[in-house]
Amino acid sequence: THGERKGIDHVGIQAEDAGELKDIYGRLKQAGRPTLEQGETTCCYARSEKTWVHDPQGVAWETFLTTGESDVYGEDAALDP
Repeated sequence: THGERKGIDHVGIQAEDAGELKDIYGRLKQAGRPTLEQGETTCCYARSEKTWVHDPQGVAWETFLTTGESDVYGEDAALDP
């Protein structure tokens, strides 16, 4: 976890390819929860495409496809529910 709150910070679902990521995004939209489409980003020394959603308990779910490596750590998304 990041910050001061104990417990799970977020859960990640990594897609294997762009088609699988598109399927995951479609399922998120069908679930009817608000999403944060971060798009292309750099985080954790990797370049990726990301979308976030919070489950009913407030846990953030990160869905992503890693597209390459990065020499910098990058930025965290604003994940407030």
